[in-house]
Amino acid sequence: MTAPLGSVLALDLSQNVGGAFAGSLLADFGATVLVVEQPEAGTAVRRLVAPDAADAWWNYVGRNKYSLGIDTRASGATTLIDTLLAAADIVITDVGPRGWRGNRWLRRIQSGASRSPLVLDLYASGKDRPELWREGVSEIFAPALTGMLNMTGWPDAPPSSVEAPVAESMAAMMGVMGVLANLRARRSGQAAARVSIATHEAVQRMVEWQMPLAALTGTVARRNGNNFPMNAGISNMPRTLDGHYITFSAASQEVAVRLLTMIGGDQLAIDPRFATADARRIHMDALYEQIDAWCATRTRGDILQQAALADVVAGPIFDATNIASDPEIAERGNLQRLHAHDGSRFLASTPALRFSGQSGTGRYRSAPAVGADNALLSGFPGVTQRRLSAWRRSGALWQPAKAAPGSSSPGNATQRIAQLMQSRVGVAQAPVATPTAGPVSLPLTGLVVIELGTIIAGPFAGSLLSDLGATVIKIENPRQPDGLRQSGAKVAGLSIWWGVQARNKKCISLDLKHPRGQDLFRQLIARADVLIENFRPGTLEKLGCPVESLRTLRPTLTVLSISGYGHDVSHAHRPGFGKIAEGLSGMLPLTGVPDRPPLFTGFSLADTSTGLLGALAVCALQLGDQSSAKIDLALYESLLRVMEFQFHRVDLGKPSLRQGSNHPYGWGHDLGVSMPCVRCADEVWVQMRIERYQRPPAPHTEWADWARTRTAGKALAALKKLGIAAVAVRDGNSLANDRYFRARADVEDANHPVLGVFPVPGFFPKIPRGPEVERFNAASVGEHNDWVYRKFLGLSDDDYRALASDGII
Repeated sequence: MTAPLGSVLALDLSQNVGGAFAGSLLADFGATVLVVEQPEAGTAVRRLVAPDAADAWWNYVGRNKYSLGIDTRASGATTLIDTLLAAADIVITDVGPRGWRGNRWLRRIQSGASRSPLVLDLYASGKDRPELWREGVSEIFAPALTGMLNMTGWPDAPPSSVEAPVAESMAAMMGVMGVLANLRARRSGQAAARVSIATHEAVQRMVEWQMPLAALTGTVARRNGNNFPMNAGISNMPRTLDGHYITFSAASQEVAVRLLTMIGGDQLAIDPRFATADARRIHMDALYEQIDAWCATRTRGDILQQAALADVVAGPIFDATNIASDPEIAERGNLQRLHAHDGSRFLASTPALRFSGQSGTGRYRSAPAVGADNALLSGFPGVTQRRLSAWRRSGALWQPAKAAPGSSSPGNATQRIAQLMQSRVGVAQAPVATPTAGPVSLPLTGLVVIELGTIIAGPFAGSLLSDLGATVIKIENPRQPDGLRQSGAKVAGLSIWWGVQARNKKCISLDLKHPRGQDLFRQLIARADVLIENFRPGTLEKLGCPVESLRTLRPTLTVLSISGYGHDVSHAHRPGFGKIAEGLSGMLPLTGVPDRPPLFTGFSLADTSTGLLGALAVCALQLGDQSSAKIDLALYESLLRVMEFQFHRVDLGKPSLRQGSNHPYGWGHDLGVSMPCVRCADEVWVQMRIERYQRPPAPHTEWADWARTRTAGKALAALKKLGIAAVAVRDGNSLANDRYFRARADVEDANHPVLGVFPVPGFFPKIPRGPEVERFNAASVGEHNDWVYRKFLGLSDDDYRALASDGII
């Protein structure tokens, strides 16, 4: 198949990691991404250095992009700017409101002087109301501002940073998802909208349950180290005989019994201390002692082999070197060796997206030198050699004196631009709604999504699509509904987590093991645009509904399949889980402190990031005639894409190691930057960004001792005077009551008939939206059966009653 975004042109004006990653995602899907760079210096992302490889970061986020050297200060720049804006579909920026006033590109868009492309603004604190932000506006503090940092770490130690650009990458994914949904609306003749997302907002959505948890139960989510129990109460990271770490997860009673039987036989499985989830929570330390002792006498390979035979969810904790040499990663094709523009080679991840058996876009172009692709401007409408010469003479188009060694030439890029322009003929270009125009239809209005997923990854993708206006019909087995209904804290018998994630969905019951249930499922598919499922590979086939047969009912159907390891590998049948995926991504060995084991994040990062990437992929495929495809995502691949910077040291034999709270990209210990968390006198944690030369004001005093003598408010004021960036670490309570979050609608109030009024995360990314959206929906099993079966499918009253009496719905 052709690349899903082959008809999309994006201008990347960004200067930070999030914007660069957003452009890289678009390029993964086949968009033509032009990085607009000032002469000589280029984008600031080029200056993000890594140990032993000064341009490593640019090699990763600059691949498959094109570079234009443009000086917007030159007298002839206006016509050049207008030429590019007239052709662009998307503009990526990260400057915020003040930057809009000072940026010639954005001023031309805002003034209406040029055809208006869709704008994705990834400003650190969000484009709206930045004057309310009291603390340091920087993307590196996003984990502290969302509660993510407060939930990650050992209970007896300060919070631990995840040494990866998690917040920036997730914000980029969410922003790209939003802008592609709006581009779909625009090409359908609907009014589209600009998209704004603050760096913290995607993570805030991923930890969506912490605010209602605090408000409704008085419980604030805390750090549990590597104890991350789900429903069945087992998830930890023991060490093996050969010195490796491994993780087990049991999210259901059945898996917990299999795990206990594998370790200690039937006697351990029926031990009253461990026989039920409630008992295990009480005797958790004793249970983990048993697991630790069993693992200490076996090698990692032996344990994984036994776990596979017992159908137990288990996985290794890999660093970059392990990933690079693992045969199962190689079988999936997750890594590739690429050429840098100087001719050297480096290890990188492949695009974490497979469409109907094809990986990514099937193309690769090394990250270009500044201005290396100026010649491709000749492919734009109305651009003559005379005009190019005029731009060069005025200095608007900067021509490098000498191309960098090995620099990619435009090649067929000029022809690509011409073909892209030709593909626009006859395509609708609806206007872009201004922020003051009032609510517009949500961009995915009219899209029908059938959700078969359970627990987190698949349902999270469905939840994001419903936020954007899709009609999401969630199917549950009437006798074994989604396990998320029983996950986490409950109030009045309702799961808080379920209520937040299930918002805006139509929940129906349907027995897919019954032939009549399978027939009804096919009727739903015939009217649907998207199917989401996160079963083990082969499950749909066992239910008599393979994807190929479903496409005969709906040829344009997009299928999003999420599984532990993907569908095209020999180990596809093995059970997967989010914490296993974290271990496979290389993230855990970079998280924590050197003298302790690798550290889990304190929330379901792999599940939610994979759901987010899956929703993005659905939006990409819905743009044109490429919708008929199956998206095959393994749970670990979204994080592997985020973590690919770790591979630059593999060939050097120097894998990065965890260093506590340092620079969020795992390089801070080499660059003299640390980000310690200190606890103040009022028990509030404060995170600081400390340069090598910065010391506490009192001689012979550590920052931790300094903080203990003052409240968080006084500490932040003092740090500001010292020129040190710092923020208070948020939790569920402080998030809900923050004036900035309220003003930006990052926090909104749900009004539930049973639970009353309580705070929940807002809708991200920020776009004008209609008023009819639910903030919380703890729908009962089959609550929307009547609407779906009678109104949507048009079943008669007799048929509907028969289905209910026979237990099919």
